[in-house]
Amino acid sequence: VEENKSIIYNTATVIIARSDLSSRCIPKPSPFAEGANSGTAEHTFTLYRDEFDMHLPTHIPLRNVLNLFERSRTMALGGPDTLRKMQEENDIVAVVTKNDQCSLVNLGHDETDLEQGTPKIECFAGQAVVVKTTIERKRRGMIMECKQTLLLPKSSEEDQEDTKPGRRRLAQAVITIMALNGTTRKPTSDVPDYVLNGIFKKE
Repeated sequence: VEENKSIIYNTATVIIARSDLSSRCIPKPSPFAEGANSGTAEHTFTLYRDEFDMHLPTHIPLRNVLNLFERSRTMALGGPDTLRKMQEENDIVAVVTKNDQCSLVNLGHDETDLEQGTPKIECFAGQAVVVKTTIERKRRGMIMECKQTLLLPKSSEEDQEDTKPGRRRLAQAVITIMALNGTTRKPTSDVPDYVLNGIFKKE
């Protein structure tokens, strides 16, 4: 029997494309409302090139947004030295227990739903952004609910609201932290005043 030496080649065509975000309308969450028993702090950070994803060059990935949120929460509660003092002198630690409503905002559209003449919301390396952190106390301070929003700074002093063109949102999340006794690991409401007074007004 004569051996069949024919060769069969299989070919495939692969098309690599990136979807056009401007052609889609991705649902966006509403801005957070501030509670009655809450305090607010804002911190400005500079974005660096390694914080961006090559597949989404005009927005920061959520993992890096959460890093900015963590830095802002720490600063709102007095900074690393204050939290270390609370752990060493009061035997209390603050731990994250819940991450909710975490999302990028305004992908492919802006706060005015692509009104004519309004620029898209984008951020780039070297740009300054603002993290707004609103902390609401619950259960006598044992639980603190942190409503955090990543914003592009306002371009005008007249723009005060987060939904106006000068103050556009990039991402937001609700982070819940709980105070625990460092030894027993049980929840406690004995958070010292030097931590609470940093963001909450004295009652």
